Amino acid sequence: MSRQWLKLVLERLPGLTFGSVDGFPSDSVNLLSTLSAGERGTGITPSQARDLMRNRVELLFRVCNRNEDVYRRLRGDPAFYYLVLASWDAEHNEAPFPAGSIEKLVSLFVSARRHNLGGDETGPATALMREIDRFAEMADAVDSTVAPRRPPSLTAPTGFNAARLYGRAWPPVHLSPLEVAVVGEAVTRRKLFGIDREHKGRDDDESTPLYPNDQNGPLEGREYLCWLVLTGTGPASRVGLFPVPVAFADDERRRVWYRPMGHQSRFYATVGEFLDFADAAISRPSGLKSSAKRHAICLLTPWFFDRAELAERALERSETLPTVWRKTFFRAGMALVLTDVDDGEYRAVSDLLGKVGQKFTVVETWTGGRAQNHVPPPAGPRRTAADSVEASAEFITEIVEDPGSWNEKLEERGFELVEKPTEEQGTGSHIQ
Repeated sequence: MSRQWLKLVLERLPGLTFGSVDGFPSDSVNLLSTLSAGERGTGITPSQARDLMRNRVELLFRVCNRNEDVYRRLRGDPAFYYLVLASWDAEHNEAPFPAGSIEKLVSLFVSARRHNLGGDETGPATALMREIDRFAEMADAVDSTVAPRRPPSLTAPTGFNAARLYGRAWPPVHLSPLEVAVVGEAVTRRKLFGIDREHKGRDDDESTPLYPNDQNGPLEGREYLCWLVLTGTGPASRVGLFPVPVAFADDERRRVWYRPMGHQSRFYATVGEFLDFADAAISRPSGLKSSAKRHAICLLTPWFFDRAELAERALERSETLPTVWRKTFFRAGMALVLTDVDDGEYRAVSDLLGKVGQKFTVVETWTGGRAQNHVPPPAGPRRTAADSVEASAEFITEIVEDPGSWNEKLEERGFELVEKPTEEQGTGSHIQ
């Protein structure tokens, strides 16, 4: 879309003043153009493009405002936009936007609204204007106040007995901003609200959730990982557990699977997002709420099929693409662990060395292996042995519960040393 066309679209949005489109950076032009575009190859008028943009952005701000308690708990931390990524079920050609792009988009519209209010234009407020004003008011309130000594709890789901918390904040105050944002997502919050190290089950039921398996979707993986974060980590924990299953190498892969998966790809994370989390967790200075981590872990659940094969199977079975993906594109399970060694350097694992090496310096690489004390999965409706996703979840659980000994006797547990990289490999902290 040309800048001139975009200008025609933006001028049709009442209550917003974007200024000169010619001065916009290219990434902002791309974001706004995507929101005002129809299906690829279809021609639309500027007014139709305006309607598409208005509806999509109005939904975006409704999502932000619906999660006001998370925004206030995080005090506007960029991690909030990981929650918006999962909750903004947008339908456009570049969905889902990564969290950083969503933050930039919100800022663009808030600035346009502020510029408009500073001018002479008047008129009745539209639904979009009201949503932006509400968010801006919330952001201003956070920016103008001092953080409370006791972080507020998130809003409890309807029917939850708040007395169970006994005055404790939920989620616990030692969780990182990203962890708060992920457990605050609506579906996960409904299932896990109130769970912590003292209360490990719902409604006083202390049973452990089943490990996710290779036929589960991303929400089941999120539920288990978040449960493990809530029940297995504390302020002094040396384990940073990434609370989202990782299925994509990058944002582009997550985007191209968005529609074939029925928009479910927004609940999965990318390798880069985990590495950013690991970098922050391991390098975090110890403080009153949480200490720096020695281990950063994620659950990898990719699948090794392409979209052409999905389309072919869907045609053969006369089923929708999301249904065929769910039923037949089983996920593979792996765990990626980054460990800080005693001398302050770091160590890493697997075929992901290329991406890991962009942020860390790899000292050793081990692959394979098994849990030290394997426990067969509980009897369930599938009546099958543990698959690779379940086995990986068990391995991750073992590390969270006993982080001090996981990387001892690696060879006895079936691990193989792949390589010892040269000193030139990698540019960041040292990991195993």
